[in-house]
Amino acid sequence: MSWDDAVWVADPVDVAALLPVPSRWQRYDHQDFTCWQFDGERWNIDICDLEPINPAEVPERVRHLLPEVRYLISIGMEPINPSRAGWAFLNRVITALATGSHGLGFDVFTSEPIR
Repeated sequence: MSWDDAVWVADPVDVAALLPVPSRWQRYDHQDFTCWQFDGERWNIDICDLEPINPAEVPERVRHLLPEVRYLISIGMEPINPSRAGWAFLNRVITALATGSHGLGFDVFTSEPIR
């Protein structure tokens, strides 16, 4: 995961409620948190619940754009080099989470902020 494959959030949100194509995500409950997986054609995306973050660990670019950031939604994709459709869906997920949470993500193609 890179910092660009995450959504930064100021306030708690219901991550599952923001996911595009909700019926296609599989939920996985762990002891202390929940994750969801979307299986695409030869790629998959994993997202887990919000995790509190230490403000000192927030990159300056994020802190500048979202000074009140307190949580991170981690996003993982496999394989590392998916098809163009995989990248496009990852961008769709980041956009849905960032806009729905009033948070901040970054476009996977341009690295431009998504709010």
